[in-house]
Order: sequence, then structure tokens, then C-alpha cells
Amino acid sequence: MYTKTSYAVCVNGQKAVDAARRFCKGFCYRQIMTHDRTVGQMEVVIDEPGSRLGLSNKWVAVSWIKSGSDINEVLSCLHRLGFSGCLCEIIMEEERGSTVYQRTICYTRV
Repeated sequence: MYTKTSYAVCVNGQKAVDAARRFCKGFCYRQIMTHDRTVGQMEVVIDEPGSRLGLSNKWVAVSWIKSGSDINEVLSCLHRLGFSGCLCEIIMEEERGSTVYQRTICYTRV
């Protein structure tokens, strides 16, 4: 059976949305690079008023699009782009055949 594992970082808060909009410069998404190598792709996924389960409805998603990128590399790029102090959730996605399983690995701050 075909199995593929990927990771995503979901960053919460108005500060994260503002930093992502500045970085994406009007585009829907933009690749994050370090040392001339792509380590992820960033996009604002929710920017609505209010909150749910104690977290604001402001989310930025960063997905790894290159295998071999590690979490510290991605978090360091986010820190450099102005996301320092923002709450983030690190999610592992495992694709088995046509089914995708998601599991939260941890919550941390950038």
C-alpha cells in the first residue's frame, strides 16, 4: 500500500495573518526559501472575526513541500519573517491509499 507522510505548521493569531499577508504580497500563497532551497509553502487560510475553542479565527498554514526539510528549519524561517511569539500547531499527515490521517504532534510558539 502506498504511504506518504507530510507535515504542516498552522500558526494562529492576527500577528500571523498580518505577517503572512506582508510576505505573500497579494498572492494566495508563496514559497518559503532558505539557502536557495524551498522548505515550505505559506498561505492565509482563515481570517475571520471571532474565536472557536479559545483560539481566534485567524490561521496561516505552512506546508512542507520538500522532503528533507526539518521542523527547526521551517520554524526558524517563520521567526525571521515576523512570526515570533505566535502560537502554532504542528500536524503530521499520513496518506495511505486514498485516505489521509491527521495527528497533532505538538503546540509551540514560533
